Amino acid sequence: MTIGDDLTAVQYEYNNYNGKIKKITYSGGYSERYVYDHIDSITEIWYTVNGTETKAYEYKYTKKGQLTRENNQGRAETYFYMYDGCGNLILKSTHDYSTKIYFSKLHEKCIDYLGHNGCNIWSKLWFRTN
Repeated sequence: MTIGDDLTAVQYEYNNYNGKIKKITYSGGYSERYVYDHIDSITEIWYTVNGTETKAYEYKYTKKGQLTRENNQGRAETYFYMYDGCGNLILKSTHDYSTKIYFSKLHEKCIDYLGHNGCNIWSKLWFRTN
């Protein structure tokens, strides 16, 4: 095995308050930075390339910690997630990228509604992305 100039070095930085990854820096100037909420769920991932930092992912959760929304700038898509009363993922929908939140309160009520009576209300959710 020959070690040359293309050897990739990786540096990890951790948050003092939760011990989770804060930043990963690779040789060549590329890095990833992670942002967490008050219950230590990842809410944002930022990429730095050639000194320019860009938000790549954004995540939203219910009060129960279930992922309800993912904004993926790289794919120019927004994903919505829905769960049944037992916490099982029952729906993932894909839409054009949007940073707006249209139905977060309705979505939480629908999740609670599913938990109480177990009925299927997919058709009652209107996913707007404009």
